[in-house]
Amino acid sequence: MTYQGQEIERILLLTWTTGGDRGRITYMDLKWVDRSACRGIDPIIFYPVTDEEAGPAKSVCSECPVQADCLEHAISHREHNGVWGGATERERQRIIRRRRRARTMGLPLEDEIASLSSGVVAG
Repeated sequence: MTYQGQEIERILLLTWTTGGDRGRITYMDLKWVDRSACRGIDPIIFYPVTDEEAGPAKSVCSECPVQADCLEHAISHREHNGVWGGATERERQRIIRRRRRARTMGLPLEDEIASLSSGVVAG
């Protein structure tokens, strides 16, 4: 990714905790962003008002070569808004809960991308 004429691989992000005034500094690895299917598309489609309106964004994500990277980014950075990696906020919360349960029970993790593609994201 290029920023102000320089090639960069990651960017420093300052995020704020909900309801608080303390910031958290994280680094976002951007290598996958250049290959994303959403690059250049109006971002407004990735922030639908309701989950039912997420179809156009999910359609773009379903054709994206970095869908898994995008989903992992959203989960690890606790993105609360928008469609990331083909998953709405509600679907990402279900994935997080399912992973937590699987770790607790010592079970293998499911392929979230496959379950999103099939339209089945159990909670």
